[in-house]
Amino acid sequence: MKILQASIKRGLPQTFGLLFDGWSCDGEHCIGVFATRVRDDGTVPKRLTSRGVQDLPEGEAAAASLGFAAEDTGDCVFDVPARYDRDFSATEFTTGDSAYVNSRPCSLISDWLWDRKKIRRVVPLVGCAARRLNLAVQRPPSEDVGPEWHELIQKVRALVSDLRTIRNRPGLAVATHLAPQVRQDTRRNSTYHMLVRYLNMCGATESFQTRVGFSTATGRLVPAPTGSFSERTATEETVKVLAKFEEVSVWLQRQDSKKTPLNKTRYYFDTVVKMRPETSAYLSRDGDNVNNEHPETATAKVQTAVEKHEETVRLTKDEKDAVVIFLKKPTQDSDDDDEVHVQEGFIRDADDEYEVRVPKKSRVEFPYVDTSHVAGTSVIVEQPLSRCGTVTRPHRPLVDPSTLEMLVTFRFSKDLWDEVEVEGAVKGEPQPLPAGYTTPLTAVTTTVRSSSSSSISSTVVGGGRASSSSSSSGQL
Repeated sequence: MKILQASIKRGLPQTFGLLFDGWSCDGEHCIGVFATRVRDDGTVPKRLTSRGVQDLPEGEAAAASLGFAAEDTGDCVFDVPARYDRDFSATEFTTGDSAYVNSRPCSLISDWLWDRKKIRRVVPLVGCAARRLNLAVQRPPSEDVGPEWHELIQKVRALVSDLRTIRNRPGLAVATHLAPQVRQDTRRNSTYHMLVRYLNMCGATESFQTRVGFSTATGRLVPAPTGSFSERTATEETVKVLAKFEEVSVWLQRQDSKKTPLNKTRYYFDTVVKMRPETSAYLSRDGDNVNNEHPETATAKVQTAVEKHEETVRLTKDEKDAVVIFLKKPTQDSDDDDEVHVQEGFIRDADDEYEVRVPKKSRVEFPYVDTSHVAGTSVIVEQPLSRCGTVTRPHRPLVDPSTLEMLVTFRFSKDLWDEVEVEGAVKGEPQPLPAGYTTPLTAVTTTVRSSSSSSISSTVVGGGRASSSSSSSGQL
């Protein structure tokens, strides 16, 4: 674990962005944090830097002072750069759900920067676009906006739930191999997939009217296929609308930030809002769930200007303050005074000729660095959290949080270690490498002692039973 952390530390620049999300299971809450940046070659890596677990508090005093509020989340996020000898001044932005428990730490971080570092800047929270879209897609078929759609979806949901019972599954299996799919409130786009599966079963069973011997009670649940108001036709129209949301949702699942830039995300959201105005509360620039619209808007403008090869970008004062950390640092003049004085006349004459031949506008350098690493979604954090759910199944309820973090970190950092480093760590001394053999960690000279559960826990900040929670750091 020490070797892996040393490699991650060497790869972190002075400033980077953080993507985080949370997950709860069996009374424990864990937070996954990824660090992202732009390399010199233009690639945008995302590295899992922490997957800490907050244990249940021990005693009434700990329970009274610990509720995993905004301050606790901020302290957990602080532990991530602190593990790699960084602090909040290295944080360019954060990406997570647009909830108060996530937006409040950004304000606390800005206050911390001013109180401790005398740095006046905003640390923005970029709301997860996938989460915002998931909330927006629930508006058109809601009871207050689309009562007809809502009633139809509830009827289809009741039907597919009844078709899953043991008395109806045999009869349905005679007509089709398709199984009913029930809507899940916590799963994205499950309504769309439920309706699509329902329409496919309608085609296979002739709208459940023939070839399938259902009971009278089940027959009453089947939406009317014909008549003055064809519920099947209405379902098909609903699916066409939800399919547009599904297409955008699938696009947002891409993990490469360069393929899902903020400016294109903003364009898609604006298009959806024009198509379905009732979604503006979640998808507009200043929606109800937007903490601060200036960072997202400013970054989208900067990215659009770069794509159009423009040499400047027009931003408001608030937008400039939101992306001030992305300004290019001015280059310092050379101190070679002797050479400057010797060639001063030549340089002055050449500059005069250059001013005449080259238009002034073409020599203006774009003022901002590459912002393609500013992620609009935090879906990548869901992968290690899902892996945690796979590991901590009911038959493994006593797995230690530090062990869980170690396994998940190794799983998502496979490119930073191999069997040579593992063998050296087990034996307690670095192993000699074969001739010509190199690994990403060849330059690491740290000697790792034989691992035990206690030594592993001591290397994991906020991840072991010994440190009951990251909030004990009290940075916020």
